[in-house]
Amino acid sequence: METQKTQQTILSAASSDPLIGTMVGDRYRILSKVDSGGLSDVYKACEMASVRTVALKIIRISNDNGRSGFELFTSNAKLNVQHPNLVTMHGCGLTAEGEPWLALEWLEGRTLANLLASDGTLPLDTIKNIFQQLANVLTYVHSKGEVHINLKPSNMFIVQRDGQPFIKLCDFGFAKMLIERELEMADEKGPATGSSLYMSPEQFQGTRIDSRTDVYAAGCILYQCLFGRPPHQGTDLLETMDRHMNVEVSFPATPEVSEQLQAVLVKMLDKDSARRHRTLQDVMVDIDGALKGEFPKEEMLPRRVEDARGLNYLAAKRGPSVPKGREPWMLLMGCVTVLLFVVIFQQCMNMMREAQHHSLQFEKTRYVPGSE
Repeated sequence: METQKTQQTILSAASSDPLIGTMVGDRYRILSKVDSGGLSDVYKACEMASVRTVALKIIRISNDNGRSGFELFTSNAKLNVQHPNLVTMHGCGLTAEGEPWLALEWLEGRTLANLLASDGTLPLDTIKNIFQQLANVLTYVHSKGEVHINLKPSNMFIVQRDGQPFIKLCDFGFAKMLIERELEMADEKGPATGSSLYMSPEQFQGTRIDSRTDVYAAGCILYQCLFGRPPHQGTDLLETMDRHMNVEVSFPATPEVSEQLQAVLVKMLDKDSARRHRTLQDVMVDIDGALKGEFPKEEMLPRRVEDARGLNYLAAKRGPSVPKGREPWMLLMGCVTVLLFVVIFQQCMNMMREAQHHSLQFEKTRYVPGSE
């Protein structure tokens, strides 16, 4: 019902959209409006020279003295990054009003966000298929020294090929510009939506990002595919940021998601990027193992895995859990510290005794006039 209302709103707006029928970049004639968001509008357009249908995405960001356009054109260097699971970009430019536009490959299908909105969760075989494709394309992107940094369900377009879902990843190459603008527009007191639900702790903290940043976002998406909601969703942007940075992931009680699969998620969503999987291919190895009833290798697990709800297998393997702060190495350090304290205390006592002894000897031998 809500989706129908949204479509009716878009159609109503499209009928009066002044851009329909106009030319963009002297190459593309806009035919109709197909989608609208807070940051961009998407139109169906025709490239006049080749009569090719394209998706024309106009980003609602002011030119800012050419800076936004410059950033967009700088991303053109990434147009040579080609992969079957990346949406092909045919061109880009600035409108007469100075707003960036992108001419993208026209796709028939829907986003993963639309699919999750209608279905809630996805079957494990579908999830595995989607994430194997995501792993393939991100491995390629990372091999080029790039990071997507804006993975989210609305950026994963699903088309059908040979009766199977085929993923097309969107917004690669200009995601940073969109995220910055999205966070600028976000109301800190309003409900958290969009990119903030899938951003890693290091993105919020402004520290170094790498392939493991994409692994974290993929973990958020995987969690949503399994449980029907993102792992960290606060009532507003600030609470969502805090949850990503400080609150450990927990899991609803459901028999469909095994503890083995939860263990994979815990590792993907670790706050410390050094303890996450380095690549999505590593994740797929652990997912394959989890579906066979195997846990990730213990030496590769983040330490926090012991604290995650439902993951009691480490306790079973290691015996009774040791209270925090009472691990053997800490007990050893405590014993050494106490021993050193005792030794130092004894040395001090000995020195005091010697000082008192010398003082008494001095009093006995000291010459006092008139004492002969």
